[in-house]
Amino acid sequence: MEINMNPVAFVKNSRNDLSDDFWGSIISEIELVEKIPATAFNGIDTFSHLEIIFYFNQTDSSTVLYNSYPRGNKNWPEVGIFAQRKKNRPNALGLTIVELIKREGNKI
Repeated sequence: MEINMNPVAFVKNSRNDLSDDFWGSIISEIELVEKIPATAFNGIDTFSHLEIIFYFNQTDSSTVLYNSYPRGNKNWPEVGIFAQRKKNRPNALGLTIVELIKREGNKI
């Protein structure tokens, strides 16, 4: 089986590094791609929080880990990739819950 995806939006924020931690204070903007109309966001501002599924597009696919120490800390037990939040995972998909601050046209 093969699954193909096309981006529906892109995320912009002030972060340049690929660190796994300390994202709580970062405000991001999600902008729909040109072919998706802003009406796709109609009604979204009735929610306080959103579930965002995203693709780790800046990770190197050759560095997939199947087990590791959480946050690289060898004082903690080694666990499988699905028991932690590392970005170097199969299929490079992530999930996060964010607070919706506002919607402006094709941007949230």
